[in-house]
Amino acid sequence: MKILCLSRAPLDFRGGIPAYCLNLYLNKDFDVTNYSYDLSKKLKKVNVRNIKNIKEIVYPSQLVLGTIAISLQYFISILKNSYKYEFIHVQHPDPFSGISVIFAKILNPKIKIIVTWHADIYSSYFFIAPLLLIIDISLFSLSSKIIFFTSSHLKSSLLNYFSFFRKKTRIIPCCLNIKSNKKIFNKKDILLNKKNITILSIGRLVKYKGYEYAIKALSKLENKIIYKIVGSGPEEKKLRELINKLKLDERVFLMGSIDEVNKSKLLLEADIFLFPSISQSEAYGLVQLEAMANNLPIVNTNLNNGVNYLVPDNVGLTCKIKNPSEISLAITKLLENNNFYIKKSNDSFKNFSRFKYKKMIDNFKFMISEI
Repeated sequence: MKILCLSRAPLDFRGGIPAYCLNLYLNKDFDVTNYSYDLSKKLKKVNVRNIKNIKEIVYPSQLVLGTIAISLQYFISILKNSYKYEFIHVQHPDPFSGISVIFAKILNPKIKIIVTWHADIYSSYFFIAPLLLIIDISLFSLSSKIIFFTSSHLKSSLLNYFSFFRKKTRIIPCCLNIKSNKKIFNKKDILLNKKNITILSIGRLVKYKGYEYAIKALSKLENKIIYKIVGSGPEEKKLRELINKLKLDERVFLMGSIDEVNKSKLLLEADIFLFPSISQSEAYGLVQLEAMANNLPIVNTNLNNGVNYLVPDNVGLTCKIKNPSEISLAITKLLENNNFYIKKSNDSFKNFSRFKYKKMIDNFKFMISEI
């Protein structure tokens, strides 16, 4: 079977949607071509390349709004080439790809549409929410299957209220094809004797990641605790200003975008993983799987969605959103009790075993066989 995957951002872009597409299709079980549009505003011509054995075509964009763009070549290519594929796999939310796929279905009724639902953006784009709703209802109506990562995602979505849409849905949790790194802890105290204790966060520097509250939490902790944030984005200037204001220049480090080798090194060196997101725009938090695979205790926030499905409060330490005091207390609780720290590290590692990559692939194959 031939699949056209639309990953929105390029496959090497640091984000949950490209990571999902990359992990789903890297095992060569499917004949896949991936289309994406450039978000850097630098690409001048179509770029055809291979990313981990997946053929990808990246199209120049005429307009970029955050992680969503408009690309005429992308739109035309989807319409022109849809007949070459049996399936189109589109990622939601992505209004422009949604419109493109709707037109492709009109021109080529034989094409089968699979949608993976990643997040609800209606509240984030309130003024254009009616337009987004029209696009989504049209896309979901034309789709053969709609994938949700968790049942809580489905229950909180508009689709749950309509049996016509609900019958199309399948729950397939997203997993990563990564190796785990089990740490061996000594019975003696492992943290108090360290010169520095490192807290790590990984994710784009955008508002909904909640990094400002994490930085404020760090200001309440002792000086030997440092905080590294991996990622780039539009909030960088504001975060640097906050770091300077709180005089945390020597304790909080914005690492920028880094490659996989250096990211793996930081995960191995870290003592605690912090995931401080503050809104439903953060629907899953895939990077928490990487933290679990590296035996890191996780402090996250209560979003009542996939973030807490991945790391429930019996595994990690879950805080209220936008609450620096709770974050600092959770970190202190880990650092003051060596046995508790080891328990939460091991709980995190054990929890990783819930998410079987092979099971995700098998479930996806079975779903396709049903269409």
